[in-house]
Amino acid sequence: MRFLLTRKKLQYLGHKFPNDTGLFGTYNNWYPDKLDHLTWKAHFYTYGDFIITTKQDQAIDQKNVYYAIRSIIILQERYPELYEKLISATKTYITDAPAFVPLVNANQKFWIAFNDNPAYISSNNTIFMYRGTLPNTNPPIAQWNNISVINIHDINILGQSDLGSKPIYNASNPWKNYELHMTEGLPVSIAHEMLHNYIDYAYTADKYILPIKLYRGKTNFIYAEENAVIHTLYSYFIKKGGLLSNQSNYYYKTVFEPNIKILNRGHQLKAYSKIFYNLDSKSEDYKSSFLIPIFE
Repeated sequence: MRFLLTRKKLQYLGHKFPNDTGLFGTYNNWYPDKLDHLTWKAHFYTYGDFIITTKQDQAIDQKNVYYAIRSIIILQERYPELYEKLISATKTYITDAPAFVPLVNANQKFWIAFNDNPAYISSNNTIFMYRGTLPNTNPPIAQWNNISVINIHDINILGQSDLGSKPIYNASNPWKNYELHMTEGLPVSIAHEMLHNYIDYAYTADKYILPIKLYRGKTNFIYAEENAVIHTLYSYFIKKGGLLSNQSNYYYKTVFEPNIKILNRGHQLKAYSKIFYNLDSKSEDYKSSFLIPIFE
């Protein structure tokens, strides 16, 4: 796939603490929001609506910045429906509602942060930044211009750790694992974490998303949401093409199937599967039920 990296201007803001960059306004809830891992001094870059940070400024870190930009462009060009739904459209408020709660969300920026926060390869956060109320609304509707965060583990992606890209691609040369993950896996990791963040964005006005948000925190529900994100995305990517089978095979085998067993043992499988596609699945693995209908 050929593409140009110069459609947006990559800007280096320097080695700074987040609040010294001017990107976060007067936001000061880092610690209460459990965002301590994002408060470190980091090398800050901006690329359009994206913030990219690295802990250091070695050659490998600069390479990670390149791969982050490459991944953004791949999602834009190769998977436009996904990019529109999870990124572009989330920059605006859903104002037809809110039918469920008196607030609306919009994503101001998208932050790809290379750090050591994820347990494996990637994790997500949303930085909730209050921006007042929408005008002429009764009752008042609070508006939030947030930043969706995708954390990427900068050590586990290097292909040596058993927690990272190595078990997915299983190449004898760790750099092969790294290259495979960064060229193929990073776009999927970004999409994966953005789907989790989409729930934070859309729950106020989307009847399919609200139940997922409400069930967060219930016993073992984290495994149900993870399964729904995995199956929703790989169903989409498999249909659209362009990926090796390593990732989907790995995550279905090592994450999806064990999660099904956990939910089954906890007697939550049938109830939680209905939170997503609301199908009374007859299949033993309930695979078809763990689907978030956002690409239809």
